[in-house]
This record gives sequence, structure tokens and C-alpha cells, in this order.
Amino acid sequence: MDQTDLGLLVRNIAHSLTDQRRGTIKISEQDCCLLVEVLAEDHFFSGVLTLYRFSIDKTRWLPVGVEEFTPGYH
Repeated sequence: MDQTDLGLLVRNIAHSLTDQRRGTIKISEQDCCLLVEVLAEDHFFSGVLTLYRFSIDKTRWLPVGVEEFTPGYH
């Protein structure tokens, strides 16, 4: 992942947690990461809701993983 990709990812995480969020934010811990789950408007498909799970390294405070679950979208 280069700096451009990381910058886009950080911006998308911010949008998922603020203006594109639908519902509550769930935060949990797993090993050395915080897991942040949020239902938000998909970043690439307008009008599609997606459940995002962001893994954030607790030492560096940087994203280390993203999972997406879009029910009913193929």
C-alpha cells in the first residue's frame, strides 16, 4: 500500500464514521488491534449500504485491515 492508498483509506474511514454512517459504531479489541464496525454508505457504489470492519493497530494508530460486508449486493 502506498501513501496515496493509505490517505484514501483514512479519508474513507473518516467518512464511514461521520457523514456516511448509518446507525451505531461498534468498537472491540482483538490482539494488538482495535476493531471498528460501522454500517455506512458504500464508498464506491452510491445508494448501497455496507458493513465495514476496520482493524486499527493500537501501537501506530494506523489501519492495518478492512473487511466489507454488503448484504444482498452481487
